[in-house]
Amino acid sequence: LMNPNDNPAAFDWQSESWDQDTLIVGHLPFMSRLVAHLLLGDVDQALVQYQPGTVVCLEQDAGNWQLNWMIRPELLK
Repeated sequence: LMNPNDNPAAFDWQSESWDQDTLIVGHLPFMSRLVAHLLLGDVDQALVQYQPGTVVCLEQDAGNWQLNWMIRPELLK
């Protein structure tokens, strides 16, 4: 269970062992901070401008996370 203001670093022990597709659903600001943590190592670095319903796909390559794609809700209308 995660809360909007939890520290994304709590996922470090889990994200290192992910060997298959994993879906994480959550609320802001946690999701924004998790993406910044995985991609940049800095939870406070604004990287993705979220709106409610935004979907972000990250991929791990050789141990490094990369932003693969992002869909904002208005694109699905």
